[in-house]
Amino acid sequence: MTAPAVASALRRGAARLRAAGAPSPDVDVRLLLRFAAGWTEADLVARLGDPLPGAAEQRFGRLVAARAERIPLQHLTGSVEFWGIHLEVGPEALIPRPDTEILVEVTLRALRGKPDIVRFADVGCGTGCVALALARSLPRSHVFAVDISAAALRLTARNVRRVGLSERVTLVRGDLLSGFASETLDFVVANLPYIPDTEFEGLEPEVRDHEPRLALAGGPDGLAPLRRLAPMAARTLAPGGRLAVEIGFGQQDSARKILAEAGLVGIAAAPDPAGIPRVLQAERQSRADRAAPMERRPMERRRPRRPKQHLRSLGQPLPTAPPCRPTVSRAAHGPCPPAAVAGQDTGAP
Repeated sequence: MTAPAVASALRRGAARLRAAGAPSPDVDVRLLLRFAAGWTEADLVARLGDPLPGAAEQRFGRLVAARAERIPLQHLTGSVEFWGIHLEVGPEALIPRPDTEILVEVTLRALRGKPDIVRFADVGCGTGCVALALARSLPRSHVFAVDISAAALRLTARNVRRVGLSERVTLVRGDLLSGFASETLDFVVANLPYIPDTEFEGLEPEVRDHEPRLALAGGPDGLAPLRRLAPMAARTLAPGGRLAVEIGFGQQDSARKILAEAGLVGIAAAPDPAGIPRVLQAERQSRADRAAPMERRPMERRRPRRPKQHLRSLGQPLPTAPPCRPTVSRAAHGPCPPAAVAGQDTGAP
């Protein structure tokens, strides 16, 4: 039996995915066939009229069948690109989305013109996508990749080694920021679960059935994790340190209130390409901002001025004020966090 032409295989595969309700069948089959055959897009275009090789045909058929079961495309190919970094993905952690790149953009923008030695915590790191994007973009930073899931951290560890950043990314298994001491971080970034429980069952099968609920469901209104994180961030951030969090549709007002009640200030939103507020950032007040102004007491009588001759006789310059503490710490390595995942060679200090 003659092998079908590549173009014919694509049409049949797309028809099967369309019947299964997959959201982008034509795009998916091209990616799956390229993956099955080991081709680039240029290879695929050049061979549309050629017979599909037997091994590639069998592999492509299995991939299309799995995609028709609504297994995520990224789980079938095993990788995804985020911030120019190719990452391994799997059912252990949330698949990185393009919207989450806004979280990286906001963070880097907030640090422009500031010292580039920064202690980050990426809370709910999942695949490690945000932690690795920040570590690569800020070569003098140190990032603590935090997750409560041991399986997710094992995936992060593989990606850290894959990218070659083991010296500057430390894995921490923990509940949000509970393992960090006060005022030991310069920046906290978080892509927390924010899907309301009532909306979870209505998610696409790719998400609902194949991605970890722990990384998606955020309680009755989707903001339960943020309510716990905000006061922890206010405690662990150094004065002047910042928090940036990803939020869902319609959550801006409630999320702003949560951050303000935790004592964070300077709250601002950044939209996604559709204009929906996607990231909130806030700041822990510096010590100077938090200090109450001293009250002036009425002077009962003026003190006599010291004679100028006396000042000259001292022969010493007036003392200068000590330099104020920079907003961003100059220490590359942060606190002593909980132990990294056992058996993972991540370069943890």
